Amino acid sequence: MESVVVLCNHLHRTLSAHHHFQNPNNPNNTIRPSKPTLEAMCAAYQAERAPRMRQIMAFSSLLTKLQAWDSLLLRFLAT
Repeated sequence: MESVVVLCNHLHRTLSAHHHFQNPNNPNNTIRPSKPTLEAMCAAYQAERAPRMRQIMAFSSLLTKLQAWDSLLLRFLAT
């Protein structure tokens, strides 16, 4: 859920920055962000989310090993 919120925040900032420009050919009278702008936004999103995703994946991996009794220590901790 938190990733969706972060992505929406990045999209909102990007679209808000382009909303102030006018385009007479667009019914909304706004200019859409370019492909490089959207790619930069996606790269910024990924850079922001990567550390948190690594934490979540490490915790999930540990929990899986604990539940599978992957070692004697984890077997002891699980009981």
